[in-house]
Amino acid sequence: MYGMDRVMNEYSQLVRTLALKRDGQPLYNASIDHASVVIENLFKSARRKIDILSGDLNPRVYGRNEVTQEAMLFLISNPKHRIRILLEKDIAEARKLHPFFKMFSGFTNVELRIAPSALQKMYTFHFVVVDEDCYRFESNKELPAATAAFGDLEGAGNLSGIYDRLWNASVPAHMIPEA
Repeated sequence: MYGMDRVMNEYSQLVRTLALKRDGQPLYNASIDHASVVIENLFKSARRKIDILSGDLNPRVYGRNEVTQEAMLFLISNPKHRIRILLEKDIAEARKLHPFFKMFSGFTNVELRIAPSALQKMYTFHFVVVDEDCYRFESNKELPAATAAFGDLEGAGNLSGIYDRLWNASVPAHMIPEA
């Protein structure tokens, strides 16, 4: 167990270092734990906006205390900060239990939309893009393997454009459905 803790600590330190450098160096991540560390640091690095394309906003990643705390700090530090979440699965009952949705349901600067099934057939990926220069990109949305970068203007700019097109083609949803 100690060996795994040491490996995760080293990975966390590497991610924090790359997030601070923001020089565009790519970073590979291949597990739920890696994803959580990268997402936490993306939220910590955000200066204006965070856009998320996900199947169901995996609670094992987005429900972790470190991630929700960084999201909270990002949102309350400036009322102009925003998070847009685009989901593929519209499971309203699950959102009632999801730590992220429960925590941010009353925030006006957090928006949620659902991608129609016809739109979902047009892509095979998931990603998070931050401030048009940082991202985590899963080329296969069925696997946790991804590439991330902090400070990659070209890659993140491309993902931002894709996100805006998907967002505009999706339908609004409630963070937590009314009872």
